[in-house]
Amino acid sequence: MWKIIIKDLKLFLVDKKALVLSLILPVALISLFVVANGALESGDKQSAPKRILLSDEDSTATSRSIVKDLDSIPGIIWEEVPLEKARDHVLKGDRIAVLVFYEGFEDSVSQGKAYPMELLYDKSRESEVGLLQQALVGNLMGTVGKQGMERKVKSQVMEKYQHLNPEILSGIEKDISSGFSDSEDIAGGELKITGIKVEEQINWRLIHSVAGTIIMMLLFTMMGTGGSILEEMEEGTLKRLFLAPVHPSSIFFAKFVMVFIVGFIQLIILLMFSWLAFGLDLFVNVIPLLFAMFVSAFACSSFGVFLASVSRSRKQLESFGMVIILVMSAIGGSMIPTFVMPEIMKKMAVVSINYWSIQSFYDVFGRLLPLKELLPEIAVLMGIGTGMLIISYQIFRKNIVGIFS
Repeated sequence: MWKIIIKDLKLFLVDKKALVLSLILPVALISLFVVANGALESGDKQSAPKRILLSDEDSTATSRSIVKDLDSIPGIIWEEVPLEKARDHVLKGDRIAVLVFYEGFEDSVSQGKAYPMELLYDKSRESEVGLLQQALVGNLMGTVGKQGMERKVKSQVMEKYQHLNPEILSGIEKDISSGFSDSEDIAGGELKITGIKVEEQINWRLIHSVAGTIIMMLLFTMMGTGGSILEEMEEGTLKRLFLAPVHPSSIFFAKFVMVFIVGFIQLIILLMFSWLAFGLDLFVNVIPLLFAMFVSAFACSSFGVFLASVSRSRKQLESFGMVIILVMSAIGGSMIPTFVMPEIMKKMAVVSINYWSIQSFYDVFGRLLPLKELLPEIAVLMGIGTGMLIISYQIFRKNIVGIFS
């Protein structure tokens, strides 16, 4: 029995595919998930400052003073823009939120009324806003509360002792200001927090679940379909094709077009299923959706052909392809939304096909953006796909065509 056990262990250690799947892949995924989920536990303390928009519609001494004090809140960089422009940026997903001081803010503070201010945020990034709220509300409301109390005290004193000498009143006012400047912040009032979105019935969790899963599964399918090149090489079919009066480039691009067609059909089927089973509205933004589907299928198909070109065998393709796809899906947002990841992983995400494809589906289904607003995602995915296709063809000519020439 022990001889059988030892024999099987030796065979297992010789099998590189088994080693990769049983050791390297779990280590890589555990590391990625620990780092990514660390952002949820630690509050992403090491991340770069968040850029939040600010709109001061009141533009009074009180509001300007509070705006100035906001710079002291750690981890936030403020960008002041008009309200309509700020809302547009939030709706497009360019910024997470805008803090608004509405007209009449100074009067409300001095009279002790409810503060007309509001935090408008991107509804698709609620979890991220929850972390922002913790950092913002305490600091902001403490500053506003102290200034409101100071103005209220000054108003009451000036009204009660208005018969005193102006110089004495001025001295009293300075003493009040000095006393409040040395005191701690005073909590007061509430900050209204409102999620904004283009359409009230948008289900962001559904969009992310569908987009993230579809792209990850599409990459696996394209890896398998692209591997048909290796299968034909191992079975001798490819050799017979090279003996036929067909240029090698025609063989390569025919394989790619076949892979692309399979990928596009899979996208259609999976999206139709999401529509029928979960109510994802496929007809709310049709033209941008078709472009997003096309470039996603193009990039994933190029990736599948690329993996097949750099692999020497079907087993090697499956081993390393699985590792690469799972890692790329983890950092690209298919498994964990990128907005809860640490800043370093957000920067890593932009090199993955998953990230750009998911963002394009966000823009199509969630933000309902027109086609021109999808041009950055379209350009990146086309660039990734074209680059990998060119590299794949060069490797194909060198490694595979060279074998039979």
